[in-house]
Amino acid sequence: MRNLIYYSTLEEVLHDSFYRKYFADSDPFFEENIQPFKIDIPLLVVGNGDNETEYGMPSPDERWHLIGEPRIETLRSWGWDVRVFHECGVKTTSMIESKGHAWVMQELKKILYPVEITKPREKRLYIMDKEIMPLPANTVVIGKITVETNTSPEEELERIEFYVDDTLKTVDDKPPYQWIWDETVFGRHTLKVAAYDKTKKVGEDKKEIIIFNIG
Repeated sequence: MRNLIYYSTLEEVLHDSFYRKYFADSDPFFEENIQPFKIDIPLLVVGNGDNETEYGMPSPDERWHLIGEPRIETLRSWGWDVRVFHECGVKTTSMIESKGHAWVMQELKKILYPVEITKPREKRLYIMDKEIMPLPANTVVIGKITVETNTSPEEELERIEFYVDDTLKTVDDKPPYQWIWDETVFGRHTLKVAAYDKTKKVGEDKKEIIIFNIG
């Protein structure tokens, strides 16, 4: 289970390091122009801005006029709600030297899920830190377990915090971000990791597991 990170303003989105690294410019024929296109991965849809506000991205020579109220739509798998009027005669990845419209889309997974728990995996049995077999339901751990994470991108993060039932267990400030959970514990618990950059929490991931360990 992952918590989404929401942005309050369009300016915040445009200056977000994950967005700037992974954003894509395209016309609305997204099946043909966003590669690789995956219908099951939601896209970040930003729009409608007012036509007076100017945003200089990615260079001071370019100006983007957004039409309507800035918002982020997170509940759709795809869309082209972003209508950006490109004012300057500057080449971009999606248009030639002329005035026109551009659509900015982004895979939500890239910027909203900067950290995820990769071990233990969902619906698996682990014995003494080794994955044994898939299970029809629940993640079951017997003995210790190394909690492993995947971050996107690693270089943007300052630390990963590891929690059990909202109790902080350890902090790791160097990749690969992981923690060996080895203590006396029984029953169902919530494992959580939280990722931070230099100023704020940027994402988290949670997993419910059943664990039996005498420590």
